[in-house]
Amino acid sequence: MDGVRVFLDNINMGKYWGVFKTKGYDREDDVMGLDEDDMDQMGIANEDRNMMLEAAAMHRPSEQFGVHCWLLEHGLAYYEENFTANDLTDLRQLAAVELDDSTFTDLEIVIPGHRKRLRRAVAQLRKRRRSEEAEDPVTEGYWGKPGPLKEATNDFLCVRASVISTKPHRQQVALEFMVDSGSDVMTVRKEVLETLDTEFLGTIQSRGIHATRRKQLHRCRLQIGAVQLETDVIADNYDSIGNDVIRNFRHYISSKRHFWLKGDQTTNPSHVSGDASCAEPTKCHPHSGTIPKATSDDNVSSTDPT
Repeated sequence: MDGVRVFLDNINMGKYWGVFKTKGYDREDDVMGLDEDDMDQMGIANEDRNMMLEAAAMHRPSEQFGVHCWLLEHGLAYYEENFTANDLTDLRQLAAVELDDSTFTDLEIVIPGHRKRLRRAVAQLRKRRRSEEAEDPVTEGYWGKPGPLKEATNDFLCVRASVISTKPHRQQVALEFMVDSGSDVMTVRKEVLETLDTEFLGTIQSRGIHATRRKQLHRCRLQIGAVQLETDVIADNYDSIGNDVIRNFRHYISSKRHFWLKGDQTTNPSHVSGDASCAEPTKCHPHSGTIPKATSDDNVSSTDPT
């Protein structure tokens, strides 16, 4: 797999491929979770860190990496080079492949048990893709440990999204958020909000389970996939998305993935153009008591949000 090398080459940092490989950051899913500790482990120069971390936060695994994981999952990784040689580097291609004797010969799969295993895996893939292709997700989240919770015992639902200032300069930053369905609000680290120069609304009483504290309230835009919301956000010591954002979407959660699907469009949402950053976002203010609406660049019907 050359996904990590391609990622580095795309940001003109191919010189670091050797140290990535030596230190064990050689899978594409390693890229998505890069943080400052990883930079220290690999000795990445300070002047290159910000660019690398920003690119990593927005990175999505390649189609070929999806095939790699799929073969690994079904105990067929031994044949990966044969799949690549036959241009089977996309799960869509695999779902459509005709598994006849000619295909098995091309893939050099002669063991009967492995042939049967591949047939079974492709059948499962076709069934899964039929379900997924009925609707394209807005984005895909995952189980993981966000920065402030790296020492936690269990994983949390996480999603990558961008915070954008509502001021004319529209500064933005990509962040890893914890998905906190137990909270009504969105939180972002205070230093991040200061860097973005977001609109300051004032100080509020934030009521937690055990205490009430005074915290700063800001307004910003949040972009998840192609959907952009305007929302109030509380300055805190971690980045999280609460119910004021979550309820804009429908959700499918498995033991490995979290699909964010378009929400209820009976609320007459405005649709974002191809360039979401230039679109008029939906108002989404948890403190006003209004129910927020999501916008997207596609107009499709959907069921009620979860």
